[in-house]
Amino acid sequence: LDDAKESLREFAFIGIQERLEESLVLLQRMLGLGSLPYRDRHVSSGDQRPTVDEIPDEQRALIEEYNALDAELYRFGLSLFEEAVAAAGDGFAADVEALRARSADAREEEWREARADA
Repeated sequence: LDDAKESLREFAFIGIQERLEESLVLLQRMLGLGSLPYRDRHVSSGDQRPTVDEIPDEQRALIEEYNALDAELYRFGLSLFEEAVAAAGDGFAADVEALRARSADAREEEWREARADA
C-alpha cells in the first residue's frame, strides 16, 4: 500500500470517475486544451448486478475485508485529487459548469441528429 501511494504521488494527473467534469477540467487545463465537451458513453454488458442491499451482510463484510487496501488507496487518491481541485484557483467552478453546459449541448445536438437520421 505504501509503494502504491508513493507511485500515485508521482502521477502527473489523477482523475476521479465520480467527479468526471472536475477531472476533465483539471486535465484540460494541465494540457492547455481549453474546454472540450465530452460524450458520456456508458457501456453495459447487460448483466444485472445486485444492489448493495441485495448482498447479504456476511458477503458485504468479506468484500470490504478483501478490498480494504484498494479502498484505502482510493481514499488517498481522492485526497490528492481534492488538493489539485483546491489548487486549481479562480474560475475552476465556472469552468466545470461551462464544460457541463457544452457537453449537454453536444449531447442534445447528437440526439437531434440521431432523430433526423431515423
